[in-house]
Amino acid sequence: MGSQTPKAFLQISGKAILLRTLEKFRDADAVDSITVVLPQQSFSVWERMVSNWTVAKLDAIVAGGANRQESVWNGLSQLSPQSDIVLIHDGVRPFIRSVLIEQSIRTAQSAGAAILGVMPKDTIKMITAERVFGTCQRSGLIAVQTPQAYRYDIIMQAYRHAGEKGITATDDAALVEQIGCGIEWIQGDYFNIKITSPEDIA
Repeated sequence: MGSQTPKAFLQISGKAILLRTLEKFRDADAVDSITVVLPQQSFSVWERMVSNWTVAKLDAIVAGGANRQESVWNGLSQLSPQSDIVLIHDGVRPFIRSVLIEQSIRTAQSAGAAILGVMPKDTIKMITAERVFGTCQRSGLIAVQTPQAYRYDIIMQAYRHAGEKGITATDDAALVEQIGCGIEWIQGDYFNIKITSPEDIA
C-alpha cells in the first residue's frame, strides 16, 4: 500500500476500513459473535479507533502470528467448542454484502464448508520465471474471496492436521482440502475486493 499506517486502519470517507468491515458482520442477524485478530503492535491503534464506536457482538481481540495461517489459528483457538459455523474474513474486504454472509452460513450448515468465488475476467497463464508454458481454462477457475465458512469441527480438524503434518497454505480451504472434506462454492461479488493497493482506495 505504500503507507506507514496498516491498511486495515486506513480511512475511507472518514472511517477505518476495518470498522466498515466489522459493521457488516455486526449487522448480520445470523452472526452471533466476532473475534478480531490483529498484530500485537496494532492493539493501541485499535483502542483509539474504537473509542467512539459500539463494538456490538465483539467477543475477543486476539494477537496474530507470524503469518496468516498462524493468525487464523490463534483466532480459532479462542472460539467456544460449542460454536456452530465459523466465518473467516479478511479485515480489508469492507464491501461484503449481507446476503453473501447469510448464504455462506446456510451453505456451510448443509455442506460443511463453503467459499465465495468469482470467475476470472482475464486469461490466466502459467509461467516460469521467464516464460509462459500454458493457458488455464477460465471455465474451470474461480478467484476466491472471503468470507469462507466452515462447520467448527471441520475447520478445527483441518488446522490441527496442518499443524501435525507441517502443512502451510495461504488459504483456509486448502487446509480443508487436505483432510478430504468437500467444499461448495458460491458465486461471489466482483465488488467484494480485498483492498491491497492505492488504486483500491479510490
